[in-house]
Amino acid sequence: MMKICRIAKNKKGSAILYVVLVMLVLAMLGIAVSTMSIGTLQRNATDLSNNEAYYASTSGINSAIDHLKHEVIFYYKQMEQASGVDYSNLYNNFFIGINSNAQTKFVEPEIEDALIDTVFYTGSFDSQDNICEFRIQCVSTMPDNASYQVNASVYIKKLDIKAPGSGEFNLIDNAAIISGDLLHLPKKTGFTVNGGDVIVSELTYETSWVPYTINGGTLELDPNIGDSVENILNYQSYSDPTISSPNGVADGDTSYNWGSIPASPVSIISTPGSDIQVNSCTINDGVIYSQGDLHMNNGTFTVDLYADGDVHINNCTVNGDIYCRGIFYGNNAVINGKVVSETSVDWHNGALNGSVYGENSVNIKDASGIGDVISNGPVYIKRAGINGGLVFSPTYIEVGDCSIKAVLYSCGDIEINKSFQIQGAVIAKESVYYDKKNIWFTVNYSPEIIESIMENTDLSYFQPESGQAQDLDSSVFVSEQVTTIGRIN
Repeated sequence: MMKICRIAKNKKGSAILYVVLVMLVLAMLGIAVSTMSIGTLQRNATDLSNNEAYYASTSGINSAIDHLKHEVIFYYKQMEQASGVDYSNLYNNFFIGINSNAQTKFVEPEIEDALIDTVFYTGSFDSQDNICEFRIQCVSTMPDNASYQVNASVYIKKLDIKAPGSGEFNLIDNAAIISGDLLHLPKKTGFTVNGGDVIVSELTYETSWVPYTINGGTLELDPNIGDSVENILNYQSYSDPTISSPNGVADGDTSYNWGSIPASPVSIISTPGSDIQVNSCTINDGVIYSQGDLHMNNGTFTVDLYADGDVHINNCTVNGDIYCRGIFYGNNAVINGKVVSETSVDWHNGALNGSVYGENSVNIKDASGIGDVISNGPVYIKRAGINGGLVFSPTYIEVGDCSIKAVLYSCGDIEINKSFQIQGAVIAKESVYYDKKNIWFTVNYSPEIIESIMENTDLSYFQPESGQAQDLDSSVFVSEQVTTIGRIN
């Protein structure tokens, strides 16, 4: 009996042990299941965050692509409406201009819990096919700092959508005077036109009698006549000369005279910032390039001149062309060649037998023999002789006290500050007006003179002759490529 009791007690202990073991196993299984569940939840949360970040980035990149295409269309519309220098600037800055507009004007899409950062930047440029690669990077960041990146490349065709001009202006036949706005005649002022028409938007005068005479033509009132006056100036900057084997190097400010000037053909260059001065000598052939200012005084110089700074021509004769980045100053000299300044031209006294270009302005007084006078800014002419040239400004021309053979062509106003006579025509997109009283001017119009002036105009200052305009259509959007980079942190 006692043996049976001992066995029973032993079985009771085993059962307890068995129960404990089972509970331990169940606890471990519970912990494992809990761990797996937490991991699964975490992975699910991570996957959800990744998915949300991915969709946010994809949405952002798609919005950016659409926005870029919108900016391309808008930019081309600007090009269609522009002309002359404005058109050239838009065409030349096509790549960087569109990219800058896209970055500046883009509004990030609003997606719940996502912070989106989109960057536009320029990629490669295929100069052979004129294709620009615009690159876009879009990164979305979620509240748990999960960041996802998607990139895109959009390829856009750069088209020259305007037919290049021939350097000729679309002047209206028989138009001696065009004033796109108001031609007003104060008291004691007036004009005479011989052989041509006067076409103005409005003509007013302050006298009780008609202060103008039109012989061989008519007066026409046309409120839209100013639309016919277009700015086609398309000046391209000149290139500095390459002087590979100079026979004179000005290292520091240097003066040359009859005893120190190199033998012709001269080939002189200065170091950057150094000025060159040439005095009282003769140069029969060559080129001088000053990387500072340039002064030519008292001599006869058959040479082309270049300067990164200002150019001063005094009491001398220059047979050659003159180019400068700074201001051109001419006084009491004869120049047989053209003058080009990337700044301004200030010419007093003497003869200039060639064309003149000044980027900011041209001021000519007491000079003769001048061909074309062209500026991207105002032009001032007083007591000067223009021989069969074009006087052109997109902004303003002031003229008086001279007799010239030219076409005055302004996309702004033309101011008459003293009496003058012109063989040619007076064309203003805006107003023709008088600065003082007792002013009378005469226009002797001749189709032959106009044709001769237009044919002889220096075409390099205007649209090139060759080339074809390209049609603008959906083919400008060549292709696009979206690349998923993935999670980046």
